[in-house]
Amino acid sequence: MTPLPKSTYLRLLENRRRPIAGYRPDYPLVFFIFLSRFSFGVSIVFGILQISGGFEETVVVSNIIALGSLLLAIAISLTHLGAPRGFMGMIRNIRSRLAWEIGLSGVFLLILFLNLVFLSLDMWGKGVTAAMGWAMLVVALSALISSGLAYQFSTHPSWNTNLLPIFYLFSGLILGFSFTCVVAQVVEGTSSFQQVRSIPFILGTLILAQLSVGYGYIRYLKGFLHRTVHELLRGKASRLFWTYMSLSFILPLLIISRALFRGGLELLPSISLTVALLVGAYLERILFFSIEKPVYFFYYVGEKR
Repeated sequence: MTPLPKSTYLRLLENRRRPIAGYRPDYPLVFFIFLSRFSFGVSIVFGILQISGGFEETVVVSNIIALGSLLLAIAISLTHLGAPRGFMGMIRNIRSRLAWEIGLSGVFLLILFLNLVFLSLDMWGKGVTAAMGWAMLVVALSALISSGLAYQFSTHPSWNTNLLPIFYLFSGLILGFSFTCVVAQVVEGTSSFQQVRSIPFILGTLILAQLSVGYGYIRYLKGFLHRTVHELLRGKASRLFWTYMSLSFILPLLIISRALFRGGLELLPSISLTVALLVGAYLERILFFSIEKPVYFFYYVGEKR
């Protein structure tokens, strides 16, 4: 005798035997999260530069790119709206984490636009410029963290962890730092930029920190979705997973190790590093949706060991 009805018992056996079904990512949502994270990360870095008062041309160019990326992200996300009325009702719910993510993105868009206007007019003092830098820094950090909290649903256990906001924070900082390095070398000149020899060390530290959080996330998944982890490491999703690992961690750490020995990050390696990280971040978004499906009680019981 089993404690569950026969039909339920057979469903559990079926769930344990069959391979994980392919889950098609919602690509408008993938691109929104990817582009907005990139915009937040770039803005955090050039916000720090703006507060410090250095690399003025880099700040302006980075502001334009961050603003364009966020506008593109919002434009793409509009195709994700299936029910506009339901969307308007959702964003008015201040208890919704999704509402906070969308609201912070809107506030941040306004700050980016105003900051670009102030920088273009060049009629404001250093105090206003620094204040705008602080505003961008605080709102971008908040928006980046909120994007990791927005998908913590009880029906999606793979996303329901506080490790994801930390992972997204490191990811955004790495993307922003590496891209701003490229912009600074192109706009300010390679020779002056390479005098900042701590940049490879900072980037390497951030990547290792993100790798550590990612390892903790895999251990979190293994605790109750052992089969999902097996699919990632050795199953159907393994090729995508190891491509992501190579582009996000292995190749960047090799480039940074070379830069540490040579005493600086040159332009071509910096471009290669940024491209690898951007493609890796996009693949991470695909994996994010591929490992998860809406999970209901019986499926969760069938997965739990």
